Amino acid sequence: PGGHYQFNHSTQELNKIAPYYYWSSSIEYAGNIPYLLSKAIKPSEAPYTLLGATFAQFIRLYSDFRYYHQRRSHTWAFRVSGGFIAAYGNTTVTPYSKQFFIGGSNSLRAFRLRELGPGTYITPTVNNRNYCDQTGDIKLEFNAEYRFNIASYLKGAAFLDAGNIWLLEDTRGPNEEGKFDPSGFYKEIAVGTGIGLRIDFEYFVIRLDGAFPIRKPIKDSGFQWTFKTLNFSNASWRSENVVFHLAIGYPF
Repeated sequence: PGGHYQFNHSTQELNKIAPYYYWSSSIEYAGNIPYLLSKAIKPSEAPYTLLGATFAQFIRLYSDFRYYHQRRSHTWAFRVSGGFIAAYGNTTVTPYSKQFFIGGSNSLRAFRLRELGPGTYITPTVNNRNYCDQTGDIKLEFNAEYRFNIASYLKGAAFLDAGNIWLLEDTRGPNEEGKFDPSGFYKEIAVGTGIGLRIDFEYFVIRLDGAFPIRKPIKDSGFQWTFKTLNFSNASWRSENVVFHLAIGYPF
């Protein structure tokens, strides 16, 4: 039990090609009223339950700002987004479905869905392309994309994505990685770039993006720029680094 408030604002004008911005922010909270009632009735029995299950108590903040510089033949699109979630009171862990993740077709496209983070942590199953499941309490992300017309309904794009997720209190792995450090988190920002093709019917978009990381975590070495190791002619390198995404709609 809880509440969710979301604010959206856009300066886009319909049927007009002109620069505009879009901003969305939300706050979500849960468990406060059941916690206060339970504490008043049974003050010494925490953590409290509801219908036999321990209920979550947390606050979640998220903000997403986008700017589109539109022209008839091309568009510059930018997005800056970030979020924070923290458990308190009745629980020490936030619900999995409310935690943040990064990577995938609408995020850092040089990484697979939930592959990156938290922080410098590298999951031991990262080479298993079928399953990645990294989540965090804090998320920062930046995206820039240049969209241009090719012919009729066919359009292209070149993009740059950056960001990561972090844990608020916990760590991952034997080296205790992943915790957010206000003084050094910027050193753990991953960066990827790539190109894409889109079939844009205005009301329906089919998108194919190909991307690769230019800054990523290296085992036992932290985050490193990878310009010196780029080797598109090497099949092994392409298998480990180039990621393709087939999706519906634009990423943002």
